[in-house]
Amino acid sequence: MSELLEYQHLLSELGVGVVVVGADGRVLDSNRRARELIDVPGLDFDQVNVFEGVIEVLDEHEHPIPLDDLPVVRAFRTDQSVSGAVLGFRSFDDESDVVWLLMGAHLVRDEVTGAIEQAICTFVDITGQRAAQAAVAESERRFRLLAENAADMIFRARVVPERAFEYVNLAVQTVLGYAPGDFYADFDLAFRLMHPDDRLEAEALFASMLLSGSDEIAPLVVRMTRSDGASIWAEFRLVPIIEGRDVVAFEGIVRDVTDVKTKEADLSYQARHDALTGLPNRTMLLESLDHALVGTRSGEGALAVLYVDLDRFKTVNDNLGHGAGDHVLTAVGIRLADAVRPSDNVARIGGDEFAAVLPGLRDEQEAVQVALRLLDSISVPVALDDVDLVTTASIGVAFSSDGGETSSELLRRADVAMYRAKDRGRSRVESYDDSGTDPQGRHG
Repeated sequence: MSELLEYQHLLSELGVGVVVVGADGRVLDSNRRARELIDVPGLDFDQVNVFEGVIEVLDEHEHPIPLDDLPVVRAFRTDQSVSGAVLGFRSFDDESDVVWLLMGAHLVRDEVTGAIEQAICTFVDITGQRAAQAAVAESERRFRLLAENAADMIFRARVVPERAFEYVNLAVQTVLGYAPGDFYADFDLAFRLMHPDDRLEAEALFASMLLSGSDEIAPLVVRMTRSDGASIWAEFRLVPIIEGRDVVAFEGIVRDVTDVKTKEADLSYQARHDALTGLPNRTMLLESLDHALVGTRSGEGALAVLYVDLDRFKTVNDNLGHGAGDHVLTAVGIRLADAVRPSDNVARIGGDEFAAVLPGLRDEQEAVQVALRLLDSISVPVALDDVDLVTTASIGVAFSSDGGETSSELLRRADVAMYRAKDRGRSRVESYDDSGTDPQGRHG
């Protein structure tokens, strides 16, 4: 009898296909999702022996996989678990269609002899994702990692009469670097491996599920520390087991989503930063300006927006090439970031245009002084091969004493003032004035 037969409730709830294969190749157990996914003509799970090659399985290039290379067969043959295998099965309805699955085969051993008893195979449907992401290899890889780890770790923990793990599969060694026995001996080890902030959230969720008596699946993403000291992101999906009205146990799966979280953080960074200079982009600038306006309305000082546009920058690109232009923009970005206060925010908002948000000011003159300092910094020649290239800029200043304007309006005013600086000879600072009078310009 399969070790997982005790956990039919968990298997039936999983959105991941699970098939248990004995050491002799016979299918010992399978859940509903697996039978839905591997729905091929003439297949009877109760009669399948994977060592006999009863069905055609395709690799990710749609070539038939030789029997010895089937992931589960290879796992038994090489005595090593397999993960991340992409398999294709001909559809029952239309053999021209292929159902694509991501498979892992995790070997289960006898705790005394170490002999292989069975393989727990997991399957995730990636047909739609392959079709949608065929042109984006990196996105497909990220999905594959996420789906692959969906069933890496399976566990069952009782909460009455005392809290204890009843089953933890060997995949925990891959995910967390611990043996199942470590969790059997110490139930609280799982909580101690969590980051302290996340541990509070996990314990609160655990307690609320006990009190509510709900049988809904609960997701939880936490930071955990592996046995080797490495930190990972782990996603839990918990299924409460209820007897009567009381939660008596939890069953669940854990996946390592570190790569997904890292990619998400990278994409978030790229969406908010300029690729050339590494500075915040227009989106992030407006976010920081919105935040600064809230502070100004709360009495945390006035603020100003500086709009910086390099003078005659097109000439650099036309005469020296875009490589030289990129070098100048990068150098200017570094200088602007170095010339402002730590509390200020500098961004590249497009082309040769930069902007800065200056919160916590005493008055407009303080903003003008910062702008003049930026002019001086920009005017230092940029070393370009054997040439020292002199650059200048026009800067517009928009000031707010009470935060009553919107971020877009302040940026527009600074832009208007910048164009006034251009009209009045460039290499100067102009402040926005909506009274209709001519503001006083300042030269660097």
